[in-house]
Amino acid sequence: MAFSRKSFLSSSVLAIGSLFIQKEKNNLSVELPKIKPKRLPKNATLGLIAPASPIYLDSDFDTMLSSLQKLGYTLKLGDHVDKKNGYLAGNDEQRVSDLHKMFADDTVDGILCIRGGYGSNRILDSIDYELIRQHPKPFIGFSDITSIHLAIQKNTGLITFHGPVGASDWNTFTTNAWNQILHDGIAPTLH
Repeated sequence: MAFSRKSFLSSSVLAIGSLFIQKEKNNLSVELPKIKPKRLPKNATLGLIAPASPIYLDSDFDTMLSSLQKLGYTLKLGDHVDKKNGYLAGNDEQRVSDLHKMFADDTVDGILCIRGGYGSNRILDSIDYELIRQHPKPFIGFSDITSIHLAIQKNTGLITFHGPVGASDWNTFTTNAWNQILHDGIAPTLH
């Protein structure tokens, strides 16, 4: 039986279409139920971690600690939060270890990344997402930390917060927005 050009093209389009549909079916992921963390209480304990780049100057690190303490927080530093390993805040194992310890620590109310920079993508495959699902709490940061937000959301359903880092300028605007969302539970509004 001879194929005409029209039959050949029709068969080809159907074959390619069925492959595409099958590929899409295989790529569908199940969306996990959303986990909304508890609000941060006043006088909360913030766990400070550095899953990406460090704060290079000790004076800037001290300024960050002072600013957060003035906001009324008790601070718990990750074991490696002040490490410097080139452009990273410690090696990959140290950075992911601090993340795990802060999620597992029931005395820590929320986790604040001290800065973005670079390096978060390197630890995504090492994160214990089941640990995070079992110990949900606010996780806050921006810049390179965004990849951790996305990975946590995808693998646990935990709602995280793209917000300031410890080294941010804790001015009135930043502090008011932080309090509105993390303490009062009021959704952000656009002005």
